[in-house]
Amino acid sequence: MDVFDILDVTRSGAIGMQQDIVKALTSANMPEAAYEASQVILPPTGKEMREKIGG
Repeated sequence: MDVFDILDVTRSGAIGMQQDIVKALTSANMPEAAYEASQVILPPTGKEMREKIGG
């Protein structure tokens, strides 16, 4: 496992947390907050970073 694999695991976890937050805000009848939470920029994939820095 290298740093690029760790980025993929981190991104996967971030996506899951983001989905949970959006669901919770939607259930709480807070559509504006749910929309904002869905727009958060996620970390890059390992492949994207590998291509950027040539790893």
